[in-house]
Amino acid sequence: MIDTSPANAAQRKERLHNLIDVTLRYRASSKTDLAQFLGRDNSRLYPDTDNPKLDLIVGLAQALDWPVDAVVDYVWSGGAHITRVAGGSPPRDFATCRDETIAALNRGDYDGALRLSQGMQALAGTAAEKAWGLRLWGLASEAQGHYGRAVAAYRRGLECSPIPRSERLALQINLAGASYCQWDLTSALAVSQYVARQFADARPADLRESVTEAVAYYVSGSSQRRLMTVQPDAVASLAQEARGDLRRAIDLFEQIVREYGAEDCGAMAQTCRGALLEVEAALGLLDPREALEQVRAALVVLEQPPDAWPKGDGLESLGWWCEFGANIAFRHLPDAQLQRYVEPFSESLLDVARLLRNWALIERAVSIQHAMHQRIVEVTGMKLPYPLDGEHVDLIAGAVGRFPRLRGDGWEILNGAARAAARKG
Repeated sequence: MIDTSPANAAQRKERLHNLIDVTLRYRASSKTDLAQFLGRDNSRLYPDTDNPKLDLIVGLAQALDWPVDAVVDYVWSGGAHITRVAGGSPPRDFATCRDETIAALNRGDYDGALRLSQGMQALAGTAAEKAWGLRLWGLASEAQGHYGRAVAAYRRGLECSPIPRSERLALQINLAGASYCQWDLTSALAVSQYVARQFADARPADLRESVTEAVAYYVSGSSQRRLMTVQPDAVASLAQEARGDLRRAIDLFEQIVREYGAEDCGAMAQTCRGALLEVEAALGLLDPREALEQVRAALVVLEQPPDAWPKGDGLESLGWWCEFGANIAFRHLPDAQLQRYVEPFSESLLDVARLLRNWALIERAVSIQHAMHQRIVEVTGMKLPYPLDGEHVDLIAGAVGRFPRLRGDGWEILNGAARAAARKG
């Protein structure tokens, strides 16, 4: 929510003028020269507003050699990396604020969790408490699909020192997971493997550390699985490494279920089994058609009405199985047979993603459907319109803002939809 109060408006205007002063010093420029560079009248170099136009923001970014978002961040929030969230005042003590933040996350009140985790940071008396607040901020941001914000929060948390080993490892694996969702696969792989190595000589002390270790192998294996698509020349070596990590993750998640009864870890083990089908098909250890039939058998439940579907983590796991099936089909099937498999997988994936409002799954659904559409265009040589309904447009618009890798394809789809709507109008 935008804060339009007079006090904040005055602060934004002051920061804008300060930034213009900084720009003058940085460029060792006169006001006349800077105004000319920015395409402004010399008498209007300092605008009488707290809400500058886009051309001024872009011009200042070019003049300062800053990214545009850094200029916006400074003018709007004074350089704070975490956006202010409107709402009531947080509790006055850290422990109560922490408990309320966790409760808000558990019930799905992510706006409330963002506000409360910000309160945690303000109330923190130690570096460890500050890091904890930042990690919960990151988790709430991830739940809303804002993985870039989550990455920034986790990195800031890791800058806090000293913090306990378990909190540091939790922040690191959260960072790896958010990077993986953004397709920053090299970073995700490096961090997850680093975390996994921390347990070579010091076994997990409790449930939290046990989950951290298992997730480290899951993210490592999954990152290498995705890299198979990005680096087709290295499929064999990537698939071999991914296979070992995913099998290790399955063992660890199943051990956690046996020792602690954590049902969500059972769902994670099931997700790893699906990923293993894709990897073993790539290695030639499993016939691709047999792998596809195993995926189809696992997804039979999605042919029932949504009321009969699994809930929560179990349903999310089925969404990932849809992705694995589509990937196997793209990698191994001839064009003539591709649509028969990919279309039902992508439609089921989109249904699950919409129901869960899971943006990582939505990104996969949009990407797979776009890849299928592009393949049809290539095979037929026909410039076919992208099939869109109103809800699909909303999902693509939301995904484009959350996943930088979608911007090229996403803008192409949305521009095509706009042109089609204009023709109909």
